[in-house]
Amino acid sequence: MRKLSVIVVGYVVLLFSPSGLPAQQTLGFESGLSLAKISVTGSELGGDEHGYREGISLGVFLEVPVTDFISIQPEVFYVQKGTGLSGDGFESTYAWDFVEIPVLLRFNIPKEGGVVPYFLVGPALGLRTTCKVEGEGHGAGISTDCDESNVEIKSRDFGVVLGGGLSVRAGPGSIIFGGRYNYGLTNIDPGADGTSREVNHRAFSFRIGYGISLGG
Repeated sequence: MRKLSVIVVGYVVLLFSPSGLPAQQTLGFESGLSLAKISVTGSELGGDEHGYREGISLGVFLEVPVTDFISIQPEVFYVQKGTGLSGDGFESTYAWDFVEIPVLLRFNIPKEGGVVPYFLVGPALGLRTTCKVEGEGHGAGISTDCDESNVEIKSRDFGVVLGGGLSVRAGPGSIIFGGRYNYGLTNIDPGADGTSREVNHRAFSFRIGYGISLGG
């Protein structure tokens, strides 16, 4: 996983550097809503007990054309993930924030009138930045770091992104409306030795942004 992290980060840095930018690429930003939860299997903590944590998702992307219809799109995003849990009059939120680095294939479908539907697919590396546990109930509230609450969550996450949206020509660039789903593959909390528990991130995000062509 460490080698993969170095390769992905190095690739994104190369693409975002001036010397690595071919003509006709698009640089843009997006922000929006993140809805995240965890899926738990192989444990008495069934996945149905976990609700979504609402958060934000914001960052930048670079679309690098390979053909007239296919591009490579590396991104760097700040995403708030986690999950909610309620029961016995107490509600808690596990708040895990990540810097995500997807490297996606983008498939554009040109239409008349400057509207371009697109689809995205590819891997995403997540690097956790913060980890907190917050709770409220029975007239009391808590907010602690994961270390203080003995919550052990892996600091790296690897997943697969599926998404799509519309790019609408406006002014010198395009307004972007998009949504995506991140299916986490890393078992972020396997539990004690000898158990078969599987805990994975599941996250939707809905975004709006703007992209500007950098050349040609």
